[in-house]
Amino acid sequence: MAEVYDFKSKRLLACERFVANARSLPIFASKNDFNFESLSWNVAQLVSAGRARNACIAFKSLKSPLGTKKKPMAQPFGDAVKAAVAEKLWATRDAPNGVSAYRDIARAGQYLFRVMEEDQLNGDITALTIDHLTRAIPSHLAQDTQTTIAYGLRTLARIWAEAGIAPQLEDWEFDRIPSAKESRLENVKARRNLTHDEVCAIAEAFHRAKTPYEQVITSVLALLCCAPSRMEEALILPEQVEIVERPGEYDVPAEQSFHKDNRFRFGLRWWPSKGGPPMIKFVPAEMVPVAIEALSRLRTHTATARELAKWMDKNPGVMPLPCALSHVRDCGEITTAEILQLFERDVQRYKKFRPFRRLRNGVYDFFSVEDWWRAQRPNGWPILSERSGVKYSNALLVFNRYQLGNWATDPTQIEMLTEKQIGAALSPNPGQPSIFERLGVRLPDGSFPRITTHQIRHYLNTIAQRANVPQAHIAYWSGRKSVMQNRDYDHTDILDVVDQIMARGVHSEVAQSVPVIVSDGDGTDMDLLEASIRTNVHSTPFGFCVGNLTYEPCSRAMTCTTCTRLVCVVGNMDQTANIEADILRRRKSVENLKAMDANGRKVNPRMKAQMEAQLKHGEMLLSMMIKSENEGAVIRNSGAPGLMDFSHSVRAFESRKKRNQECLFEN
Repeated sequence: MAEVYDFKSKRLLACERFVANARSLPIFASKNDFNFESLSWNVAQLVSAGRARNACIAFKSLKSPLGTKKKPMAQPFGDAVKAAVAEKLWATRDAPNGVSAYRDIARAGQYLFRVMEEDQLNGDITALTIDHLTRAIPSHLAQDTQTTIAYGLRTLARIWAEAGIAPQLEDWEFDRIPSAKESRLENVKARRNLTHDEVCAIAEAFHRAKTPYEQVITSVLALLCCAPSRMEEALILPEQVEIVERPGEYDVPAEQSFHKDNRFRFGLRWWPSKGGPPMIKFVPAEMVPVAIEALSRLRTHTATARELAKWMDKNPGVMPLPCALSHVRDCGEITTAEILQLFERDVQRYKKFRPFRRLRNGVYDFFSVEDWWRAQRPNGWPILSERSGVKYSNALLVFNRYQLGNWATDPTQIEMLTEKQIGAALSPNPGQPSIFERLGVRLPDGSFPRITTHQIRHYLNTIAQRANVPQAHIAYWSGRKSVMQNRDYDHTDILDVVDQIMARGVHSEVAQSVPVIVSDGDGTDMDLLEASIRTNVHSTPFGFCVGNLTYEPCSRAMTCTTCTRLVCVVGNMDQTANIEADILRRRKSVENLKAMDANGRKVNPRMKAQMEAQLKHGEMLLSMMIKSENEGAVIRNSGAPGLMDFSHSVRAFESRKKRNQECLFEN
């Protein structure tokens, strides 16, 4: 008798595993007001307080009735949306967002399901395509609403791609419509990068920091400057993290082997959060002393909290007590004065003593106090991060509660450093100056820096892009599993070069075949010229090319110093070094020609003269690039001599043409 098997693809099996893992998350404990099967989750206990009237997330299909008649989204798509929201709730449990951040994900799933219904996919999540995501954004809605839905769709796409459910969706991006105040030619996202002055401000703050709060914040920033990492990756580092000398190529996949470079002789252990495996992130040798000092400072200021966490691990569920209050456990009673001594000001934030069971006037049951203390422990205790396997007892960035804040330190509780605390330290608020304001670190214009931790990651990626590091290496260094994600972090200074070109009135020729892109400005000729330059400028090892490389192949690849479309910016050391190397190569070639001529060997005089002219021009260009008074100036390579034109192919064609004509005449 033939047997019938239920075939399931790898993607469908991955979806089932993804949903099963989400069902087992602790957020579906009995104390919460929802379960995985519900079509409405009340997540009030898992999100930060906000202005929303309720904290419910709906998973019904769009336009279905409310109440008992509401219809769920078809499976397995509906469960996959729930699982994505649950994963996001669990991942941000230590620093929860407002309910709208999670509600937007579910809402994006509803709009995506409506498109699936139109194509009759019947909830088959593995059949999704990039076109479905694009069509899921309603065109009739306001622009802000479209952007919100797009962000939710992008979150779903990346979560499902990482889980192996729909890897084809990983690189989807929403082409946002520019607002009336934006220019289509002004890549706002590409401008979000650290400047040299802001990097110097971080270094200055690191050296000026004296108090524990100042040293903790600046040390975290210093670690982020050592390797391109996300903030959440730094927060889950273990206390044993160290600088590894000569990590070797075994830490790099075989297809991405690094060449032997002394700059990448050291590394830090990291747990990437963007799809990459646990790894050692290479650290430039110049930053090794900075990383060692930062780690030393962090270990010093977190040692007390780590010892407390270790004691709590050995005594699970037991509240630590100072020696002066050790008697309260034996008698089971604690007075008001002893509670204030134990928690200092913290207990007043919890409606004074209402959570505690009062025995008589001014006396409370100690064990009710201990029960309240257990409920205040961080989520996931004693595990800080499941990704890295780090516990609070061996984590690098753990502190006693309120140790870094304005409240009196709670000696009985542990908390981890959060992204909100770092963000608050970088963004000045009324009554709370930024770390740069506290330390008096200013930019050259007198203002205080306003940066984010993610800009540091963009800055390091930009340095790698400018150094022509292979894309596979940049992706690995940044903890990515796809080189396609590198493009969002490529902030070469092309836009700055365009600004300098326009400011100095350099009218560079632009190929006639390039489509004219009209600026959103006032339509002047300068706007059109700037649009054309910005559309076509490209970065090269020698400078910037304003030629039409998009539509025409370059006939002078790697011979940019002989091209009139080359634009150089004085002060770029890498480009200056490449020009110098090109001159050395040309000088060697000219010397070889002269030696051949002196030895009586046949030398093409036109070629010799042309190469000598190219060498002379390159030396002149280099002399202008190394002059300190030209720092920041734009040099257009307008007087460059052309390449040598050879007539071999022309003569061969004419000879063949003549021979063919003779054959035709004879016939």
